[in-house]
Amino acid sequence: MRKHLYTILGLLAILFWSTTIGFSRGLAEKLGVITSGAAIFFVSGIISTATIYWKKSNREKLLSINRKYLFGCGSLFLFYTISLYISVGSVQTRQQVLEIGLLNYLWPSLTILFSVLIFKFTARIWLLPGLILATLGVYVAALQGSDFLFSQLSMNIINEWPVYLLALIAAILWGLYSNFTKLWGSEKDINGMPIFILVTGIVLIILRLFVNENSIWDSESISGVLYMAVFPTFLGYQFWDKAMQKGDIILVGSFSYFTPILATLFSCIFLKLTCGWIIWLACGLVLVGSVITKISVKSSNITRL
Repeated sequence: MRKHLYTILGLLAILFWSTTIGFSRGLAEKLGVITSGAAIFFVSGIISTATIYWKKSNREKLLSINRKYLFGCGSLFLFYTISLYISVGSVQTRQQVLEIGLLNYLWPSLTILFSVLIFKFTARIWLLPGLILATLGVYVAALQGSDFLFSQLSMNIINEWPVYLLALIAAILWGLYSNFTKLWGSEKDINGMPIFILVTGIVLIILRLFVNENSIWDSESISGVLYMAVFPTFLGYQFWDKAMQKGDIILVGSFSYFTPILATLFSCIFLKLTCGWIIWLACGLVLVGSVITKISVKSSNITRL
């Protein structure tokens, strides 16, 4: 029963993360990419640390956390966040941001793939078609029927390959994090996510000292930072960590394919855009691919390192 609860928390994390695009766009325009990221993660780190570790029992459990989880998963989380923020912040055009997003949205496929490699899950032959269909749905949703020229994508990658490499690295790191947090962090009923978030916020604040960004602080930007700090960051990452540790990692990983789909739908609502048939086609592809991916992997035989 508790496993189902943790699985539901993972699905809620996906829902929270899907609201990120609509809210973060305005924050990035007002505060800058690094400034907004630093504010979000630092505030969320303070809230999550105070919320989780105000109990003496939780502080005592923290001392007994698996060091592989604390430093290994902590490093994966930190470098994932920094890689993603730098890659997004280093491109100028909307076309390039779209391309960066395409690379980042490979993480759901990588989460499932790494779970097979790390946990020795039994994968049936239709795992690959499922991954391809779901990934295709992600691409269709992100493109939204726009004029997308692969020749232009190739040219951008050649000219700015470090930025695209960082985006790909971010996707790989999050896929690894999602699996290693289950491997190393599921033995204790406490996790180091608040520390991961707080340290990430501090590192981004340090990076902000070397970046020239014009920031406009007003009630709208402050409320946006608070929302992003509490829901997509604090609750989102906490719920995801619990789901990866004690929930159905294959089911949650499969539904994570809906993140770009839901993000697009939320953006249509927040930004008052029209969702055409391309979005519904993408939803169908993601749904079919996710179901195929789910049923193609047996997760009963977990091997611990």
